[in-house]
Amino acid sequence: MISINSLLAEIAELLELTDTQFSNIKSSYEAVAMWLNEGEEIKKYGSVEIFPQGSVGLGTVVKPLRGEEYDVDMVLHINRKGIPARELKRMIGDRLKEHSTYRRMLDNEGKRCWTLNYADSLSYHMDILPTKEDSEPKYYNGIPSILATDKDEWTGLYSDKSTNPRGYLAWFFESAQKGTEKRKVFAIERIEEYPRKTNLQKIVQLLKRHRDVYFDSLGMEEDLPLSIIITTLAAKEYIGGQDLWTALQTIANNLEHGIKICNNKYYVYNPTDLEENFAEKWNQKNRKAENFFRWNNQLKQDLNRLSLSRFPETSELLFKMFGEAITKEAYSSLSDSAYRLREAGKLKADTKTGILGTVTGETVRNHTFYGK
Repeated sequence: MISINSLLAEIAELLELTDTQFSNIKSSYEAVAMWLNEGEEIKKYGSVEIFPQGSVGLGTVVKPLRGEEYDVDMVLHINRKGIPARELKRMIGDRLKEHSTYRRMLDNEGKRCWTLNYADSLSYHMDILPTKEDSEPKYYNGIPSILATDKDEWTGLYSDKSTNPRGYLAWFFESAQKGTEKRKVFAIERIEEYPRKTNLQKIVQLLKRHRDVYFDSLGMEEDLPLSIIITTLAAKEYIGGQDLWTALQTIANNLEHGIKICNNKYYVYNPTDLEENFAEKWNQKNRKAENFFRWNNQLKQDLNRLSLSRFPETSELLFKMFGEAITKEAYSSLSDSAYRLREAGKLKADTKTGILGTVTGETVRNHTFYGK
């Protein structure tokens, strides 16, 4: 019998980008940074750097359900204060349009970002968020907040919004290390190293995949719970020291604890910059909040049923929760691995639970298929 822990870990692994995709992403954003830094107008303000935020930086990327584009979030930071938000946004857009390839790939100006579509060859789009230094920064463990451009969708006016993407990455990885020894974990800036994923990273991937499958089954594409909200709430509830399956149940049952309600408004604060409310749009469109609670209730029901299930019901539940194709691939991969271990005499079965592993229990004999 394959353990639920192994299955969940394998599903999370199969949701990953490939090494080639990671390398392509890194090459792409380094090329964009180089092009921007060579712009004469930008040089007047100082140097530009680009670094990842969101799921790529956190190591919580989830493969799209039907081969849609990956969403790659990047922060473009110019080391200068006092640039008007409108000017910063325009300057970056103008420089991208000077490049014949980027001009063809560039979307219309977004609320906060400029977007480059790599869909033709690499199947992702890169959202580039222009930022500058904050004249009155707030710090998280010595990491200062920065100011991001924001364009009002109704008035067209530009403003600055405080954020701390590097601080958030640091906070998340600190949360992921709870109950473990300090060690290097996955980050896109360390692409050349082999990643060691933490349980928290895997849990966030599983939660996001469950969200995608659930709303897809309802035929809904809009107003889904944001990944940053799921990630933040999960990290706040992660205590460490538990196996993947137990930690997933613990987080799912307590996910709502990080949501604050004041004067009938919802708040999910950025833990590294309390001026930033990730649930801001919940207060503009209540359906977003309703969909989060609806999904979270379904998640808890599914996990409870899974905890009480036995094969083959377990498989059917996993199909429903994470998708049939990826779950079957996980079973197949683990079965192949078990076969190789058994042939090498390294596969053991727990005499009480029947769960297969390599540490304790009775050695599983090789199949000879001729009665010996």
